[in-house]
Amino acid sequence: MESITGALGPLFLLILLGAVLGYGRWPSDTFWPQMERLIYFVLFPAMLVGTLATADVSQVPVGRLALVLLGAMALFGLLLWRLRGWLQLTPAAFTSVFQGAVRFNTYVGVAGAAALHGSLGATTAAVAVALMVPVVNVMCGQLCRRWHSRRC
Repeated sequence: MESITGALGPLFLLILLGAVLGYGRWPSDTFWPQMERLIYFVLFPAMLVGTLATADVSQVPVGRLALVLLGAMALFGLLLWRLRGWLQLTPAAFTSVFQGAVRFNTYVGVAGAAALHGSLGATTAAVAVALMVPVVNVMCGQLCRRWHSRRC
């Protein structure tokens, strides 16, 4: 448990610092959306590409990893879809529940894997992200298009 706390503790403290700074509206209200876009569209993808470009991906069992991760996502998504009537949610509420259930916290996953398992953990996490992000985006996009005329 101490290794998990040591690995994820700094990440959560960084998130907490960002929340405190954001709550205090410092440096400004316009700063945070710009910073979020920079991290989401530039810095994080650059880190993933850099990790994969210099990694020995042959150490990662990509086929088995894909089977487990994508199979679990597909089964869980299908289970949620089959339970939508029983849940009795509006279409908008169901799409939110679905996306909240099948999406994952990439930042925490990659940081935790790297902190707990070093470069092999970071490589495995980067491969997992490369496999899962397109699939989860397609799943959620198809669900939104099926129930809404606009993109979610």
